[in-house]
Amino acid sequence: MSACVFPGSLKNEVGMVSLEILKKFDIFSNMPSDKLKHISQQARLLEFSAGEVLARKDDPALNLYGVVRGEVQLSLPVVCRLLTADIHTEKGEPDRVQTQGKQMMIDVVEPGEICGWSAMLDDGRQTTNLTGSKPGQILYISAAILKDMCRKDPLTGYELTNKLLQVVSDRLRTRTKNLVETWGESFEIEGE
Repeated sequence: MSACVFPGSLKNEVGMVSLEILKKFDIFSNMPSDKLKHISQQARLLEFSAGEVLARKDDPALNLYGVVRGEVQLSLPVVCRLLTADIHTEKGEPDRVQTQGKQMMIDVVEPGEICGWSAMLDDGRQTTNLTGSKPGQILYISAAILKDMCRKDPLTGYELTNKLLQVVSDRLRTRTKNLVETWGESFEIEGE
């Protein structure tokens, strides 16, 4: 398992984020120019490689991320228990079960899309692992900076929150669809 790329790490940081890059993200599309300029001055770009872990599930969520180039996979760690032999104990329980840790793919975040929305919640925790699936660049900005901006300007806060809720809603729909497909395959259930 590769190490996390922690924002601020000079090894992977490649610079500030231009206004042109920010404008490519729907979440910032209607933001007043002075707020956009402030975000641009605070946000940073990181380069990542395929397989590089950017954040882990349940870690403190401190930053909002946006994929500039490449792809980031959202996944959940799961434990699979596999029967390795068709032998049962006297109680009818499997005798040999192999436990295996795996990553269940939830979604793929592409250029112009954000992830790490849970950072905008008080005491937020990462809801998924964020791993580079194709090499690229990701921007990040401290959620504390965005929250402060939202407190100082409620209209901007409303706009930002509305866009974040759309992201959360889309991710929830994707998770539900994937869950129904997985259950359908496992238990021969057909979805609507």
